[in-house]
Amino acid sequence: MPLCPVCGRETSVTIRGLCPSCFFKEYSALSFKNELKVCPTCGRIYVGRWEEFSLPKILSWVRRHLKVHPDIDVAQLNLSIKEEEDHFLVYASLQGRGFQHTETLKLKKKYEQCPYCARRYGGYYEAVIQLRGNRWRELYRKVLNVIEREKDPKAFITGEKQVKGGIDIYIGSKKVADRVGKRFKSLADEVKFSFSHVGEKDGKPITRKYVMIRLD
Repeated sequence: MPLCPVCGRETSVTIRGLCPSCFFKEYSALSFKNELKVCPTCGRIYVGRWEEFSLPKILSWVRRHLKVHPDIDVAQLNLSIKEEEDHFLVYASLQGRGFQHTETLKLKKKYEQCPYCARRYGGYYEAVIQLRGNRWRELYRKVLNVIEREKDPKAFITGEKQVKGGIDIYIGSKKVADRVGKRFKSLADEVKFSFSHVGEKDGKPITRKYVMIRLD
């Protein structure tokens, strides 16, 4: 049975000529991208796309980017994760021929504002919901409740402007504005949908949607 040249112990398994214990003292078993984008405003994480914060999603992202040292053959790999103030700790347990090994990896939080928050706090809006009529205040409360229940990340209000006979609500999503209008079609006295052309991007027209809801 060969001897490890570092510790002098007999070993049935060698990795780069070393016993597993000495090898893992010298080399890391795992490597991966050690930064994860986190939005400082809403907490969303970038795991190929911006998503709601979730430790299982982060762990899945880590697993996709994890690289095992080319000189070891891993039969089983278990991962767990813990969040700290400015980073995450990833605990790895590896098992292979002739060895068991545990390793802790540090995943740094890289703070970067997600596009949803950049738009929201930058005054971005795709649609205007126009509430009109003698009972527009009653409509206003109901419309806000509907928008708050939306799961669309662009269902945010960037501004409001009170006008003669009602109020204009500036919202980040044309689709949400459209759903709000359809929701109130049977409850309001009048609902109208219209568009205005506001520019072009990559040769395609950019439009803004207007949804007028009237309740007298």
